[in-house]
Amino acid sequence: MQYRVRVARRGGLDITAIAVWLQERSPVAAVKWLDAVEVALASLAQRPQRCRLAPEAAHLGRPVRQLIVGKYRLLFVVDGEAVVVLHVRHGARKGWDGADQGP
Repeated sequence: MQYRVRVARRGGLDITAIAVWLQERSPVAAVKWLDAVEVALASLAQRPQRCRLAPEAAHLGRPVRQLIVGKYRLLFVVDGEAVVVLHVRHGARKGWDGADQGP
C-alpha cells in the first residue's frame, strides 16, 4: 500500500525553523538534514507502521509514531491512507504536550 504523506502546518513550521537554525551554523549541515528529511518523508509512504510509537502517544490519546532523522524526531500519525507529520522536535527536548496538534 502506498500512503500519501502530508506535513501539517505545525510540522512544516518546525522543519523550516530547524533548517534556518542549522543554516546559520552550517549551511552544509542544513542541506544534509533537509535531504535526510526528504528521504524520511518518502519512506513513510511505504511502511509508516515500522516506526515505533512515540512516548507521548499514551498521554496524547492517539497512536503518534516517531521517525528519527539525525537528532530530531518526526512525530506523525497514520490516518487511513495518509501519514500526517504533526511535529518535529529535537530528541533531547522533553516530551511533546500535543499543543498545536493539528488534524
